[in-house]
Amino acid sequence: MQPGMLAAQLLKGAVELVEPVLPPLDGFAALPLARDTAGYGAAAWLLERGLLPDSWQAERFDAATWQLMLGRFLAWYDLEPPAGGFSGADLVADLAAVLDLVGEAVRPVAIVAHDDADTVQFVGVLWNWTSYPRLLVKRVPAGSSVAGGPEGLLAGLGNCAVTLDRYALAPVDTAWRLFVGSGESTMYLLATDPARPGLPLPVAQSGVMDYLDFSGMEVAGSLEFSAAFSGQEIGLGAIIGMVTQLRTNISPFAIARYLEVPPLR
Repeated sequence: MQPGMLAAQLLKGAVELVEPVLPPLDGFAALPLARDTAGYGAAAWLLERGLLPDSWQAERFDAATWQLMLGRFLAWYDLEPPAGGFSGADLVADLAAVLDLVGEAVRPVAIVAHDDADTVQFVGVLWNWTSYPRLLVKRVPAGSSVAGGPEGLLAGLGNCAVTLDRYALAPVDTAWRLFVGSGESTMYLLATDPARPGLPLPVAQSGVMDYLDFSGMEVAGSLEFSAAFSGQEIGLGAIIGMVTQLRTNISPFAIARYLEVPPLR
């Protein structure tokens, strides 16, 4: 693999650890390389998400371009590169340092919907502190329970870069209102894992539950998907009011922090 392609491949893998099922941010980007070039998919993926600067070249690699790539990624979370930046001499070490910073900065909150017996019905993760605020819907094993607490469930939702330890356990009806709001709203299916074409896809409110429990045709084989909602969204005051009635480890005074999005640079 050419040096620039290798750097792109490694960065894509790192980004996906903290930004699963991330939709493209630039749908008009085009990579001027043959599609059968080794690493083409990773480079195209980065380009569509604004992480491939104009100075990037497949056949060569330089530290200045690597600094730009990592700097753009950090900017999604309003973070600055460390003093001295990144040398580019050890790409994996540089990415480990970046993931340490980003893993501490992200603010995911798991909303676990359960029935009266504390059996999990669906799980959504609010992922707002990012360049693309969205809801991540995660498939969990059938019959999962939070009767003894959510710690085991949460451990399975995180990874080596992100620890998911903030949660709200909600009855299905309450979780439904947190996701879709009140009145009429439309869910947009943004991206799936494994990836599928034809997205984003609008989903009427009457069909949303089929997606949350992964019975909808477009997500039936997926491990997770990302979504966004438009329409009658629920307000911050109502959210705070509901959170005080849930089993959660988030203070009502802190919930606004988890709904915040980074400032645009």
